[in-house]
Amino acid sequence: MAQTSEGTQEELAAALSELRSKEEQLAGLLCEKYEPVAVVGMGLRCPGGNDDVDAFADFLREGRSGIGPLPAGERREMTHDADSGAGLLDGPPRGGFIEGVDQFDAAFFSVSPKEAPYVAPQQRLALETAWKALEHAGIDPLALRHSDSGVFMGVTSLDYIFEATDLAAADLTPYLAPGLTHSGVSGRLSYVLGLRGPSMSIDTTCSSSLVAAHLAVQALRAGECGIALVGGVNVIHNARSQAVLALGGMLSSDGQCKTFDEAADGYARAEGCGVLVLKKLGDARRDGDTVHAVIRGSAVRQDGESAGLTAPNGAAQEEVMRAALTRSRLAPGDIQYVEAHGTGTALGDPTETDAITGVFGASHSGSDPVLVGSLKTNIGHMEGAAGVGGLIKTILQLRERTVYPHLNLTTPSPFIVWDDAPFAVPTEAGPWPGDGAGRALVNSFGVTGTIASVVLEGPPRDRAPEATAADADTVTARTVTEAPSSDVITLSAKSRTSLRRLVERHLEHLERCPEVPVADLCRTSNTGRAHFRHRVADVVHDRDDLARTLRKRLADLGSAEPGGRSATPKVAYLFSGTGTQYAGMGGALYRQYSVFRDAIDACDRVFTPLTGLPPGALIRGEDEVPGRVHEARHLQPALFSLEYAMARLWLSWGVRPSVLVGHSLGEYAAAATAGLFSLEDAARLVAARGRLSGRLQGKGGMAAVGARAADVEPLLERYPDLTVGAVNGPAQCLLTGGTASLADAGERLAQRGVKVTPLRGAAPYHCDLMSEIADEFRAELATVEFRTPTMAVVSNLTGRVARTGEMGTPDYWIRHLLEPVQFEACVQAVERRGRHVFVEMGPSTALVSLARTTATDQEHVWLSSTFRDDSTGDMIRRSLAGAYRAGVPVSWTSYHRDAPRTRVQLPTYPFDRKPYWLPTPQRRQAEAAWAAERNSRPGADAVLPLLHEQHWVAQAVGEPDGKRGVLLLGAPGELRSRVVDHALRAGVEASCPAGLDELAVALRDGPPRDVVWFWRPAPEDTTGVERLRAECALNYGELLALLDVLERERFGNGRRLWLVTEGAHILPGDPGTDGPPAVSAAATLWGFARGLAAERPAYRVKLMDLQSGAESARPLIDEWSSTQDTELEVAHRDGRRWVRRLRPAGPVPDQDRPIEIRPDRTYVVAGGLGTVGLHLARRLAALGARDLLLLSRTGGEAPELGDGVTVTVRRCDIGSAPDVDRIFTELADTGRTVGGVVHAAAEGAHLPATEHTWHHLDAVFTAKVYGAYLLHEATARSHRPDFFLLCSTAGATIGSALAAGPSAGDAFLSHLAALRACAGLPALTVDWGPWAPRDPGTTPVRNWAAQGIVPLDATEAAGLFPGLLDAGRTHVLAGRCDWDRFVSHRPTNALFDELVTDRATTGGSGDPGALPKTPGPARTAAINTIVRGRIADVLRFGDADDLDPDAELAVLGMDSLNAVDIRNTLEATFRVTLPTSVVFEQPRVDLLSAYIETLLPTETAPLP
Repeated sequence: MAQTSEGTQEELAAALSELRSKEEQLAGLLCEKYEPVAVVGMGLRCPGGNDDVDAFADFLREGRSGIGPLPAGERREMTHDADSGAGLLDGPPRGGFIEGVDQFDAAFFSVSPKEAPYVAPQQRLALETAWKALEHAGIDPLALRHSDSGVFMGVTSLDYIFEATDLAAADLTPYLAPGLTHSGVSGRLSYVLGLRGPSMSIDTTCSSSLVAAHLAVQALRAGECGIALVGGVNVIHNARSQAVLALGGMLSSDGQCKTFDEAADGYARAEGCGVLVLKKLGDARRDGDTVHAVIRGSAVRQDGESAGLTAPNGAAQEEVMRAALTRSRLAPGDIQYVEAHGTGTALGDPTETDAITGVFGASHSGSDPVLVGSLKTNIGHMEGAAGVGGLIKTILQLRERTVYPHLNLTTPSPFIVWDDAPFAVPTEAGPWPGDGAGRALVNSFGVTGTIASVVLEGPPRDRAPEATAADADTVTARTVTEAPSSDVITLSAKSRTSLRRLVERHLEHLERCPEVPVADLCRTSNTGRAHFRHRVADVVHDRDDLARTLRKRLADLGSAEPGGRSATPKVAYLFSGTGTQYAGMGGALYRQYSVFRDAIDACDRVFTPLTGLPPGALIRGEDEVPGRVHEARHLQPALFSLEYAMARLWLSWGVRPSVLVGHSLGEYAAAATAGLFSLEDAARLVAARGRLSGRLQGKGGMAAVGARAADVEPLLERYPDLTVGAVNGPAQCLLTGGTASLADAGERLAQRGVKVTPLRGAAPYHCDLMSEIADEFRAELATVEFRTPTMAVVSNLTGRVARTGEMGTPDYWIRHLLEPVQFEACVQAVERRGRHVFVEMGPSTALVSLARTTATDQEHVWLSSTFRDDSTGDMIRRSLAGAYRAGVPVSWTSYHRDAPRTRVQLPTYPFDRKPYWLPTPQRRQAEAAWAAERNSRPGADAVLPLLHEQHWVAQAVGEPDGKRGVLLLGAPGELRSRVVDHALRAGVEASCPAGLDELAVALRDGPPRDVVWFWRPAPEDTTGVERLRAECALNYGELLALLDVLERERFGNGRRLWLVTEGAHILPGDPGTDGPPAVSAAATLWGFARGLAAERPAYRVKLMDLQSGAESARPLIDEWSSTQDTELEVAHRDGRRWVRRLRPAGPVPDQDRPIEIRPDRTYVVAGGLGTVGLHLARRLAALGARDLLLLSRTGGEAPELGDGVTVTVRRCDIGSAPDVDRIFTELADTGRTVGGVVHAAAEGAHLPATEHTWHHLDAVFTAKVYGAYLLHEATARSHRPDFFLLCSTAGATIGSALAAGPSAGDAFLSHLAALRACAGLPALTVDWGPWAPRDPGTTPVRNWAAQGIVPLDATEAAGLFPGLLDAGRTHVLAGRCDWDRFVSHRPTNALFDELVTDRATTGGSGDPGALPKTPGPARTAAINTIVRGRIADVLRFGDADDLDPDAELAVLGMDSLNAVDIRNTLEATFRVTLPTSVVFEQPRVDLLSAYIETLLPTETAPLP
């Protein structure tokens, strides 16, 4: 029987357990389906100047309208069509617009000014509004990072995409991909906030944001996210979308939504953004959030079949409203208000009111109507954001229990059944119907049929927050926690401008809301806001004190900002020793902070059995025995407990130290805090130390002496029992020893005027007198379990950070008992680790005062935790505020753990907005017009010169600049011998590695030296094109191998690469009596080297051309030792030195040489089907050419170039001699006379110089070098054309990254033209600047544009053709360039000296050459300024001052797209080699600057 009963009980227990499990599952399912969702925060930016929730409520309650014309001065082209030039609209539209739609605080959201124009305004608005919504909710946005918080945003507008279609090809950028898309609205918001929950953008047209709310509610209930950001955004700025809607008859004639009125004729468009912060109601109650309203349920449906895709379906609308009510477990009779979709269209309004009647006809009547209104009558139809606008309006009405007036209802629409209607439209503000729970339904219907309804309920009025286990602990703590008599207020911003405005807003808020409790205001500001670099913090006692404090800080912010501070400082805890104790030294902290109290209580539990007295009694001032706090056996446990509890309190606030320093007894508290031993072990040690040392209190003591230890030590020779027990600072030490000796020595020192202060309660620590207790103390130490500390501790014994295991032995602590404290060395050790905030753990300010006498860095911050008269506990709060102001991270949530969870509304962040817009042609024209109107930029309309020429200018060599070393490769035999023989006498050490392996060893292991590489002539048994090819193959094979070695060995950092040629240029006086100079393939090296220099500025590439057959070593030696480091291209001829200069083109040299384009001539265009060749062929036809022969390597169809123009296309590889001979033989055989030749052929990929192979270069040279030379030979033999035009690129003259190969081929063209001119043959080389390409991804064009070079329109470029032919020049650069900007991206190069006008941007403080020569703060600051300037240039900030000296690169908007640009620009500026990953390895400006400084030469550490 017993067994049966026992079995039955087990079965019953199992059944009950299963039943409870099922009930829990059912409750969970019901909760997932029906749990109310709380709206805890709202943010908005709406027409009518509304960007604040409370102000918006006033706006609606007062029945105001936000409808108006386009804001004056707004940068929108709403009446312009870029394609036709005609307006798509009759005039600027009226509607609901927001001011400054082009404005954005890009820096706040870590978007660089370079990227910001390509981020759609919808994304920008969403970022700012979501941030404000979270602040309105009292949630620190940065605290959500890595959380499962979700983002659900409605968005429909395509306007920025329409705008982007007008961008020029050169202005296209990868930033457009995420910047234009709808998905970027939600995706960028999740990215910026670091959210990992669901993130989606919804486009169901007008219902988008209400559908987003529906999805968010589902996600919250399903547990997919804990917080959801829900909203919508809409921006209007392009004429196309406006025109489309107008053509569809959807827009009203007067820009008003006349919802439900007889005059309803369409809707008024509006823009804006709204974002809600949602949580499950239970979570909101748990977190102490303000609940503005709750979402009871929602539904989404589709119109399905109707009169048309855009026509409404009343039956479907009725169905969706009923579904929303069902999911809310409510009936129609529970609803008092409907926020209608109500756009003001003749068809839509009656359809919706019929559906409302169908839903509410049975529950409401004319005498008890459901009220119906529409926000659109106030601000217009925000389209994708309309639904969230309706939600916000309804939430505000529920919160106030007020119904706002519906506007524009003058004559009720005859199409709406008003008789016996169960609804009424309120045209005046009035109270919310009834006394029960306020409930409302919000509709939003999409034009393509997706419709949604959401049911809202007012905020809970009487239900107290549900207690949790955590809350229970908090309540228990509160019953014994005394509220502090003061509070800490913190405000912060990303810029001083924004911080000043934030302080102003809070002062205004205090005036508007005097009833807000200061404690609640401070708690909300501290815990409900993100914390940034620029900070205000102070301790305040009441409202007047707060106002005074804010006014004072506001005045401080108006003064100049102190500069030079590094990044977030480190923290050092200082634990004081004996002599500073007093009764009640932690009473206020014990009463006010539960963490401190818990730590003291824990110490009481472990010390009381050991000492018979809880140390807390002394700390609280509750001990009835006077003076007991000075007895060693009680003093030491009390002081240890106080310091240990203080450390626990500071740690709980998130103020984590990087290093701990204790003084004498304080080192025990430091060790326990670091985890070297447990609290229990620490208590046994401290109790034993106090008990044992108490036996010696009568035999000796300690005294503080205001003098250097070294000055005191001679006096001590007469006292064998007296010694220096601590070296506390440069003018402070402690004496320790026998009582009589200590007193006598004290009198003698006092007679000398030295201050001596006996330490009350001190035993003679840190001297041999303590040996008496050493063995007993060692026995206690033997019981301790030493652990590995989790924090760094500076040892009293060594004055250095303790090594692993150093402090974890009994011997260490015995030595600590007997040996002096090296506190001065401890402070110096901390200071060597950088700027610190020193926080004293102890009952006074004595230890930080001592430490300050040793520290030399004025940037340290010194803080204490309490002092004798600190009865209110204000000191620790002032210190916490001081730490926060200094930049230390603080966990304000932990700080306020004992305070009530009451959040109040505070001003939101004042964004520091600046204008950003797509650089479309219309935008540029508009900005030019605005600039002209403002007259703010004199000379802005100046035309950049279009044509430039290069000249050789005679110049003497500079003075020698000390010793240098060079490594020679490939020097001709006799010249090499002369160099080696004569170099040393000139201070140049020259050596000749046998090969590249030996060179690598010399670079790696030897002293820093330059590398000098010589171009070698071709084999003598080759001629013509074969000679050119053989010479190039020989030299580039060696050069590319050399570049591999240089890259492997990290060449640069003050070393230079010299490339030496002979006869590569024709200089004044070069042609001799025997005819023109011979053609030289060495000319290609100059183009290649210019590209290499642009990519590898750290190589400091220098080019030198010697006279053919040169035998003198003097030019080489003079250049190597010269001070003229900015002359990067020089030539030497017959003892004269020439340097190259680029200038604007002067007057036409020969105006008597007009070139006539004749109809009876044949004009040959090589590369005639390419972009340049075809445009020039078309121009030739326009000038009168009637026979055009276009040569193409692949052939193709002949283009139509006009009536009467014969165009022939021939397949021809112009690098092939048989092909070229065939073409010109055919011309001769058919009797066609060549009137002119255009060489526009090009070949080859754009690659980094070091990635080129001979195969790549040979392909380039086939078209450029060999082909051009073959055309030259063919026309020189049998044809005498009137012109011979060679089309080159600007890179051949000024260098271009990723274009070393093409530039090499192009450089040969100018050499060939010069040879032809010497021979009396027509020739002209044009170095074309970039032409605006059809292919938007062209890398070279993108590189040029970033450097200030404006791409030429192809028609404009071709239009230069006749003028160039008539000019009588042989070489010209054609293109527009902002030379100041271009030169700022390059190492200093005298080539551009005559073009630069703005010296401020290219020299002075921005010039590394002007850096202080000796290391020190001035040099460090100057390098930092240059680095900031270059980063600002890449990321398009205004100047260096826009960046903080320690700004994080990621926060500035650096990404993978521009990281390479930053690195290359810094290499170019400082001419040092930087690793590819340098900006990721050194992620702050100050770290990057410091790294670069280590690579730069100084007077004490020069480079060669």
